[in-house]
Amino acid sequence: GEVRDGASKTYALMLKSRILGMNPCNIEQIFRKLRQFGGTGRMAGGVCAIEEACWDLAGNAYNIPVYQMLGGKHRSRLRCYCDTPDSPDPKVFGERMKQRKDMGFTFFKMDIGVWTHLRNVPGAISGYVAGMPMERGREHTMTGIEITQKGAEILADYVMQVREVVGWDAPIAADHFGSMGLNSIIRLAKAFEKCNLAWMEDVIPWRHTELLKRITDSVDVPICTGEDIYLLEPFENLCQNHAVDIIQPDLSTSG
Repeated sequence: GEVRDGASKTYALMLKSRILGMNPCNIEQIFRKLRQFGGTGRMAGGVCAIEEACWDLAGNAYNIPVYQMLGGKHRSRLRCYCDTPDSPDPKVFGERMKQRKDMGFTFFKMDIGVWTHLRNVPGAISGYVAGMPMERGREHTMTGIEITQKGAEILADYVMQVREVVGWDAPIAADHFGSMGLNSIIRLAKAFEKCNLAWMEDVIPWRHTELLKRITDSVDVPICTGEDIYLLEPFENLCQNHAVDIIQPDLSTSG
């Protein structure tokens, strides 16, 4: 199994004493015993690694693919999206995107952060002080940073330049926007409507269900979250409240 994000294998090894002697084919029993040692925000890598290993062992023991134990095959091919590192230079970013398209990818995701593109542009953001953290993962709505209409249009025009490279047939998703207020996120999403994005990801921390729903209900761009969530229940809460359009579990984080 994978202890994700290159974290220490010690996380998985320290749980060893709690499962010695158990049948690895009893995956749910083992997971329920270990789940208390996991947490959200990518703090469950050791638990998920052991669960993944148990699925692998069970598949080998019964000589069947793991998907057969999870309800059977639904499709024979999967479309993968290709992520692309950010660049303030649209020509550089366009070349990176073109390389991925030439590799055969037909679905793309891009990082388009306020920090990278707007911090040195007069009139693009307000409330920012030099040295202030603006990265994803902070409490976005508590920073006092707001994006202006000018700033929103600059980011939208940047995405449109990417559209010139990959065309309109290929879906493009966007991530890593940085910290800003709720109304600024809505303003940015409205500016992105002309770009026909597949989704905007992790616009605010996933815990804020009501705020996510307010964003989702206010814009036409699909809203996505999920990569930092542990266990099934938070996803159920998001779905039952229609707080987002798309959930995206990372199985080495969620279990």
